Amino acid sequence: MPPATPSITARAGGILFPVLRSLSSSMGSEPGPTAKKAGAFLMFNELQVVLITSAIFFTGGAPNSLMARLAKDTFKYNITWMNWFIAAVVPGLVSLLVIPWPGSGPRQAGCD
Repeated sequence: MPPATPSITARAGGILFPVLRSLSSSMGSEPGPTAKKAGAFLMFNELQVVLITSAIFFTGGAPNSLMARLAKDTFKYNITWMNWFIAAVVPGLVSLLVIPWPGSGPRQAGCD
């Protein structure tokens, strides 16, 4: 989704949030006392996944092209889409694997 929808806000709030909100509701997790059933976990992971995938793809977010422009102007180094992807894919995939790890969610992070 990041290459096709470059706005982080559009992906997180406009596309994924309604889907995850509906999914949470269907699992009996509503805002309030039942939020920790599934909703908090899904929303926490949505935020992290959107941010990480935005960093993996050059067209995934506005700051990425700014960084490429700064690299070109400052260091005379041209960053292509493929160079960006090759440099970001390994740390991005590692981060995506760590996110749902037990103990990394909002309940354990003190988000009560």
